[in-house]
Amino acid sequence: MSCTLKTLLVTVSRRINVAAEKAKLFHETQAGFRLKEEAVTQAACMVDVIQRRRLAGRKTYVVFVDLRKAFQSFNLTKLRRSTRD
Repeated sequence: MSCTLKTLLVTVSRRINVAAEKAKLFHETQAGFRLKEEAVTQAACMVDVIQRRRLAGRKTYVVFVDLRKAFQSFNLTKLRRSTRD
């Protein structure tokens, strides 16, 4: 992909995202693919929910789908360890 095309796509994507945020098109719990949302923060929230359910004696099943390796710097091994019984 050329630099010009990539710059154009990033600019259009940002404008769409800002417009969608202003129009409140996203649900407050949606974090994926939103500006200023981090995968690490979302993982920490998920671990917290799992731990609370475990304390309450409730089973929890988790699926982590990483399409196109969007979170290459994310430590999946650490996430798996923190969610095991």
